Amino acid sequence: MITLSNISKSYKSVVLDNISLNCHKGEVFCIAGANGSGKSTLLSIMTGLIKPDSGSVVCPGRIGYVPQDNGLFENISVKDNIDFWAKARNQKSDYSFFSERDLKKKVAHLSAGIKKKLSIHIAVSSGYDFLILDEPSTSLDLVYQKFIIDLINESKEKNKGVVFTSHNVTEIQQSDTLCILDAGNIAYNGNTRDFCDAENFQEKLYGIILKNAAAQ
Repeated sequence: MITLSNISKSYKSVVLDNISLNCHKGEVFCIAGANGSGKSTLLSIMTGLIKPDSGSVVCPGRIGYVPQDNGLFENISVKDNIDFWAKARNQKSDYSFFSERDLKKKVAHLSAGIKKKLSIHIAVSSGYDFLILDEPSTSLDLVYQKFIIDLINESKEKNKGVVFTSHNVTEIQQSDTLCILDAGNIAYNGNTRDFCDAENFQEKLYGIILKNAAAQ
């Protein structure tokens, strides 16, 4: 279980204010909220990329992390990107996700969908207990959106934990637990089905998001 206890973070203003969450293995955990609500900062703290100003994070297990920005080497091929990370982890390269044609392409020449697929492949190829995805389907077509949803469901079936951020109602409804951030505070944290079964849940969700966006 990933445990976040009393996490706070500020830059010029408060980004996260005393956030406490538990994310379990075998659970799909969605974090929703407007841009600027603290979602990406929370994931960066969860993965250890940045330190909170206060509070603690406990994560017993390996994390596969896919940020919004792909973090790939744009001027080398798909194959060379895979080889680089395999060598860094002392592993054998796995090319099974990609065609021979795509393996030879420079990353800079790839579609957004294949770049995301490569980022995910690199993140999960070393094995993981928790998969953390920051808005994984943004700007992707329906084929790659389905790829993301299938990956989330397969991870859950394998008793892996999945934490992802999203604005997409269909993706949100795939989760077990929903946390909605409103200007760095928790507006809702609980069972996704309970929230989505409530009357006018989309209006409630977007009401929180639009309120936060208007305050930016």
